[in-house]
Amino acid sequence: MINGNRNAADRDSRSARLDLSPALEIAGGKEAGWTENDFGEILCHQLDTPLVVDLGVEAQKEINTTGYGPSDRVPTFRDLLFGPSPPLALLVQAKDFAKAADCGNTPSLPTKVALVLYHALIAAALLQHNRRISSLSQVELEEGFTWLTNQSWSGQQLAKLGMKAIDALRRKR
Repeated sequence: MINGNRNAADRDSRSARLDLSPALEIAGGKEAGWTENDFGEILCHQLDTPLVVDLGVEAQKEINTTGYGPSDRVPTFRDLLFGPSPPLALLVQAKDFAKAADCGNTPSLPTKVALVLYHALIAAALLQHNRRISSLSQVELEEGFTWLTNQSWSGQQLAKLGMKAIDALRRKR
């Protein structure tokens, strides 16, 4: 259940959240002018963003219903990817958010960052729930997880997640 501290943390995180939309538009597109270091910093910021900031009311309902997340704050994308027992419904919602960001439906993330998040969330669902949350083929999933592992700016934790997902896919063949 969400307590008063979580709601306060949610309000604080929304007001402190960095909105990259204007910078992305000024830069002339989602990838223009960004370096790998920039992608890494943007990804780190996104991973530390509370889920309800980007996923909204539906995520809040799922968090309330399941009691998911740390007791002292609203769960983040990082918690969803690396914490224990993430609800499948939240993984799907977050994956859909990343897909929309990649498709240009929201200017909040560069494409490479959105793709890392997208593949990482699919990997987490596969590893945590033994479920596919994407209509991508076996080959496409493996290519996506391989691409994820090769993004040095995304960090070792996400690379390991991608490698474990590749192993899980190969074992199922």
